[in-house]
Amino acid sequence: MASWLEPTIVMVPFAAWMFLGVGVPWALALLPRNLWADRTLVIGTGMALGPLGHTALMFGLGTAGRLRIEWTLAGSALLAAVGLGIAWQRREDLELTPTVYYAPLPKPLTQFELFLIAVITVVLLANVVVSAYWPFVAYDPLWVYGYNAKVFFLEEAIPDDIGYYPQMLPLGYTYMQQAWGAINDHAARVIVPWFNLGSVLMAYVLGRVVFESRRTGLLAATIWVLYPHVLAWGGAGDLELPLTMYFTGGAAFFIAAWRTGDIRHAVLAGLMLAGAVWTKPTGGALALGVLLVAAGYAALNRVDRPANRPAFGRKLRLAVIMALVAAPLGGMWYVRNLALGHDPLVFPAGYWHDQAQRSGQELGWPVLLASLVALLLVVYPPARIAERRLLRFGLPLLVVILLLAGTLPSAIPFDTITEGDNLWQWARGDLGAAHKLNVPEIFALLAGFGLLAWLGRDVWREWPDERRTTLLLVWGLLLPYALLWFWNYSYHYRLSFPIVPLLVVQLAALIDGALWTPLADRRWGPLLGGAVVTAGTALALVAGVEFTSKHWGDLQNDEDKYDAANPALMQVVHLLEERAADTNSTPVVVIPGEDRLPFFFPEWDIRNSRADLPTSVEDLGDADIFVDNSVYRRLAIQDGLWPNALVAEAEVGAAYASIRPLRTDGTFEAPVNQTATGPDGARWPTVLDPLPLDVTGALPADDGNFRYVVYRINRDARTTPMTPVAAQESEVLVGDFVVFLGHDLVTLQWQPGEKVALALYWQPTDTAPPALDYSVYIHLLDADGNLLAQWDGVPMQGQYPARFWRPGESLLDYWLLRLPEELPSGPAQLRIGLYDPASGERLPVTVDGEPTGADGITLHPRPAGDFWIEVQW
Repeated sequence: MASWLEPTIVMVPFAAWMFLGVGVPWALALLPRNLWADRTLVIGTGMALGPLGHTALMFGLGTAGRLRIEWTLAGSALLAAVGLGIAWQRREDLELTPTVYYAPLPKPLTQFELFLIAVITVVLLANVVVSAYWPFVAYDPLWVYGYNAKVFFLEEAIPDDIGYYPQMLPLGYTYMQQAWGAINDHAARVIVPWFNLGSVLMAYVLGRVVFESRRTGLLAATIWVLYPHVLAWGGAGDLELPLTMYFTGGAAFFIAAWRTGDIRHAVLAGLMLAGAVWTKPTGGALALGVLLVAAGYAALNRVDRPANRPAFGRKLRLAVIMALVAAPLGGMWYVRNLALGHDPLVFPAGYWHDQAQRSGQELGWPVLLASLVALLLVVYPPARIAERRLLRFGLPLLVVILLLAGTLPSAIPFDTITEGDNLWQWARGDLGAAHKLNVPEIFALLAGFGLLAWLGRDVWREWPDERRTTLLLVWGLLLPYALLWFWNYSYHYRLSFPIVPLLVVQLAALIDGALWTPLADRRWGPLLGGAVVTAGTALALVAGVEFTSKHWGDLQNDEDKYDAANPALMQVVHLLEERAADTNSTPVVVIPGEDRLPFFFPEWDIRNSRADLPTSVEDLGDADIFVDNSVYRRLAIQDGLWPNALVAEAEVGAAYASIRPLRTDGTFEAPVNQTATGPDGARWPTVLDPLPLDVTGALPADDGNFRYVVYRINRDARTTPMTPVAAQESEVLVGDFVVFLGHDLVTLQWQPGEKVALALYWQPTDTAPPALDYSVYIHLLDADGNLLAQWDGVPMQGQYPARFWRPGESLLDYWLLRLPEELPSGPAQLRIGLYDPASGERLPVTVDGEPTGADGITLHPRPAGDFWIEVQW
């Protein structure tokens, strides 16, 4: 049996226990007794309650005791027994919930409903295969969820130094690995498709509870599972699908509580809210939705009037019950963080706000919903335009045109959409928007939605109060999260998932209420419906299995899979593994801003903080390895820490490693990645000494998304003894901050058009660094002092500005001078110095403390004498 498949099969009972064994008893204990007959509703509710209770128990064990599998199983068994006991006491309680509004379940299932269930099953099975095949390879699971689970497993506790997001998902992964008996990605990921199934079932619960229809629930679940983005992301092991399950459940049960006044629904809504904020802080937007609903009710029902206050008080009581139930489980992680000195709430960094798209791409579901409503107004027109053919067809069409005009220009990058597979990448959600919404597009959208509201106002007034209340509740609950996501976090589609079921359930209700019967009555209707669902299934399956199918036969083990998904990072991982094996020790690694590396070395000292970015070698402390990377550089620029001395040192190391020194005969030495040499021919050491990442000697690992260069930290290089071949006999001070010690020159016989290697030796004084960045000038002069050629630039291959120089350090400034093709023959000499590139002013030269009046140095060999270079043809 394949190594990835075995855990998937063996660990099913443990996953079933967490989701169903713990959850279903509590679903029976809390749901109104008359709803027990809807098994799908019971199972969906249980699949949300199970992980909530199970991981909350693990949080208690990991914080105050020991996180061991036997204790977890014993505690969860006790938890399930309590729920089962409560349910057993209620087994004969047949009293209906007051004002219960659930329609009785029609029996049996129709053929088309069975078809929808089959479609959902096929798609979920595909998700099981994808989730089982891959280890953790997505960014966030490697960064937090999978990594934290490893730490919890190794330490049998939740370390005090771990803060950040709540740990519901990592604790679930920990439980599965403890049950397996070892760290194993595939064992941990067994619960991924269970959470996905939970989100699908909760979409059904939403339709069943809110719109009182099993068929609406099935349609909502089908649309949700066929949304290509869901299956494309469904195997990642990220937070969004668990969060969707809880957010959707919280909305469903709150609406039920609001409409029925039933406290049980309010309690369930509170537990779902607890699950949402125990999963991710943004789940708290559901609480903002509840506040918005309460405020809207107060405004619409004039609670300032005494007669209206009792009804508002009853509604408000339900919201308070929901909050009180949610607070202990939902707030425990944030209280713990506060007690340990961590930030209680952590939201994505500010630069993600800058990357929010705020485009038409994010408005796809509302625009689709509004367009369908507009088209239905053609079929079921308001009375005032029903007899006016032009208005009946023209105005709804105008609504659709305005909405599309407001969304498509920004949603689709038309200039590149036809290139390569961009159209498919756009459908998957992996191709960014063309631009943010602009003012004309916003006006088109407002006009479209406004015209639709005007057209549909009579229909709205004719609807029963219950239906209008339902829609207002749905929109009130989703709006805060929608605005938060659109404005701050719309840089990735997955972050919209929690509110998508609240949008698709309205689409499902429209199909169920307005299209299902007319289509079913026509001979071609079921065929059309089946064709649409089949096409959606094919699209979802292709989106979900595309990446896996590309690598199905090529990847023999998890290492190959890590390499395929994170190629640049894995080159760093392999290098560190080899270095640890060669030295028989684990290095201390500084890799600022790269969150994923600790996943592969959970017991190493990996310093990757984004809070205190290092800007000098001294900031690296006692580290052995520094990994320069693209994330660090982006963060440094964002924080105003760019350029800095650490990056300059890294660039010097990389530049010197790429130089091929010249032999005395003018040919290049090998290998390619030998650094510049000192006068004795040995490699000239740099403070950051780059380590090749593959057998070709390549320094950077770059996969188009991330770039890394690995350096050994060689602190002794700062004070490398410098003995230039042509050493200065006197102390030559340039400006007041650097001594020129001498130079090396490979040959005095120069040919026009050739390259000549020149090494200048500098040593900063105690007054370094200077306030300005000075450049080096190198002038080639003929015997009469006329300029033949010149070279200028920042010292040390253009990488080490003078502002970063440190007192006493050894600086070999290596130059490769390309001579002009047109150069007169005869004697010549070199003159060097430093100057301010902004003003052109050259620094004065002092010899043995005496000003020379000169602003440059004519290079001399040893023994002293005129230094003549012979230019030959």
